[in-house]
Amino acid sequence: MNIFRVVTKYGKALPVFKVHLDGRPSVHMSVESNSQNNNRCVVIVESRKFVKLWKAEDSQRALSCGNQNSWRADRKYTRVDQEIFSKPHDDPVFMARVICNLPTFACIEDGVTRTIWLLANGCKEFPVECDVQSSIYLHRAAGVQEYKIFSVEELYASLSGFPPISCL
Repeated sequence: MNIFRVVTKYGKALPVFKVHLDGRPSVHMSVESNSQNNNRCVVIVESRKFVKLWKAEDSQRALSCGNQNSWRADRKYTRVDQEIFSKPHDDPVFMARVICNLPTFACIEDGVTRTIWLLANGCKEFPVECDVQSSIYLHRAAGVQEYKIFSVEELYASLSGFPPISCL
């Protein structure tokens, strides 16, 4: 999983990652640019390893210890399914922000429902955003090793090599 394409949305170019699901069309995710690009990274995580690390975080245990049925029963799941992940590929969903503190836990700071939606739909690997230190820990513990850690700054700098697809 690398940058799938570049989408121009509201006049801003976005790097887009294609995320494969079991029995459903792929979904597309991106990371937003801001003044902290040099302090943020994207890590492609293996779902199984990520959930194991996430289960060690006490405050989110009710969801991290769930399964496809309990995740689909979450009060926000239907909205995310119908309004967020049903968008076309040229309107990507922003990835979850994660904090990782090895060897103990990973915590989803923003994007819990997006994450459980991906897991409930059989996603094997997916991109997450985190700070630089967390990216090192997360890549070591749950990252797909054939993919490097991408700095957000690096992702946005590389966009010039892709022809953008305009939307909105």
